[in-house]
Amino acid sequence: PIARAFGDARFWRSDAQKMNALRHELETQRAETLRLHRERRIADDARAVAEERCAMYETRCERQEREIFALERQLEEKTNGVETAMSVARRQIKWQEERYEALAKEAAALREAIAAGK
Repeated sequence: PIARAFGDARFWRSDAQKMNALRHELETQRAETLRLHRERRIADDARAVAEERCAMYETRCERQEREIFALERQLEEKTNGVETAMSVARRQIKWQEERYEALAKEAAALREAIAAGK
């Protein structure tokens, strides 16, 4: 009689089971949400570190590129200087060789003159 007034006890039990199952699912979902939040925080921290390192490496690369261009410019200037010096040296050597040949001819002519004058 009392059960009829409040409904069948079987339905209460099934409702209680449903409530327990829903509570369990809610707690499971909360735990999963917390786990995912922790993982997200770890991933965000890792991303922030990676972005910071990336920015640092970009800065270093830009600085090193500028240094490389400066060194290439210096090398080019030195190469041009060496090429200029080599060109001057070749002209001087050619002039010295021509002068030597002229002096050798002059010396030969003087020897012939001396030999003819004896």
